[in-house]
Amino acid sequence: MKVITALAFALLIIWSAMETSADHLVPPRHEARAAQREVILGGTVLDPEGNPIQGAEITLELVASLADNAHPLFATTDAQGAFTMPHVGMEVRYNLRIVKEGHMPHEEVLMLSRERTVHRLEFTLPLASRTLAREAYERGFEAYRSGRLEEAASSMNEAVLAFGNTEEPDEILISSLVALGQVRLRLGQPEGAEAAFGRALALDPDNVMAHMGMGTVRDQQGKYDHAIAHFGHAAELQPENSTALYNLGSLLLTVDEVDGAIAALERCVAAQSDMPQAHRSLGNAYARAGKPAEAIEQLETYLALAPDAPDAEQVREFIASLK
Repeated sequence: MKVITALAFALLIIWSAMETSADHLVPPRHEARAAQREVILGGTVLDPEGNPIQGAEITLELVASLADNAHPLFATTDAQGAFTMPHVGMEVRYNLRIVKEGHMPHEEVLMLSRERTVHRLEFTLPLASRTLAREAYERGFEAYRSGRLEEAASSMNEAVLAFGNTEEPDEILISSLVALGQVRLRLGQPEGAEAAFGRALALDPDNVMAHMGMGTVRDQQGKYDHAIAHFGHAAELQPENSTALYNLGSLLLTVDEVDGAIAALERCVAAQSDMPQAHRSLGNAYARAGKPAEAIEQLETYLALAPDAPDAEQVREFIASLK
């Protein structure tokens, strides 16, 4: 403790000198920039019984700042559960996140005042449990249903973190990973979605929703062969899954595998006859296969199901050309 105290006192003296010097260097018209002078953030991370947690990872990210090129700050707790982060701005909002395997993560928005140059905080990480993970998953699911996607992603990620790096399959963990991947897809975060679906498939290689999610990621990446493999496996696992069959047929048509596309899309409309886009794709596939009568029938069904579709007039013209 003497070493820590002496170090903190020395840093305080050094900082005081720097702070005094900075006051003379910053012109009055730059007061907003002066408000971001740096301080030292430190603290300890404990378990519910007050024992130090070693190896907890702390991330500090700017929420809003005058700096356009700021980068996140990182630290890891030592054997005493302590960490230190120098060069932290004052009166700037940070998102603080603390993660440790086997514990529930901690997250909060933090703003350091300019009244102190050294801030020492204490955090407690509850032990993770399947019950807490389920609660986080349910919160995330409700947020997703309400359209609060960022909140949903945070809660689903919380549920995933509760399990740490386990390789044991668990229903809640797999469901949370699949849901997290879907939310990240909707948020336009394909890399995060890929990571979530990939881990879900590592835990459960026959998870239909994870295959469909990964198929969507691969489709967006232009990796059509991989996307076809994922949707094809999903369709094998659930032969009447109309969404998997539609995506499979559409991708096969994209890569000019017309016969395979027709087979998948025929199964799709048999499983769900009121899916307009499946009839349109099947009509196009028949037309490319040189089967105009079958193509007309499917395209007319499409118009009957979706008479006000944006491409309705174009489809009518196509039907006329086929006739």
